[in-house]
Amino acid sequence: MLQIEIHSRDLEKEVNALIDAGLYADSQALMTDALEKLVTTKKESRLDAAILLYQQHEVTLARAAELAGIHRFEFEAALETKGISKIVEVD
Repeated sequence: MLQIEIHSRDLEKEVNALIDAGLYADSQALMTDALEKLVTTKKESRLDAAILLYQQHEVTLARAAELAGIHRFEFEAALETKGISKIVEVD
């Protein structure tokens, strides 16, 4: 489980206000939503995460491309640009 310590007093007040207003059940729900939005809106971050999962054999090339939000051929081009070899997938 991910735990985050907030070092900004103002940010902590805003987080608590969002929870108190009923927009989130708790801080865990808020953090989950915030992290999901960060990952889905930052295209380069999505690509980097997908490449890492692909390199770790956690996902197929097609699934990695899907996670990155790009076409499979774009994902292959990104691998080539970064000097990463394609993994030969055996059925």
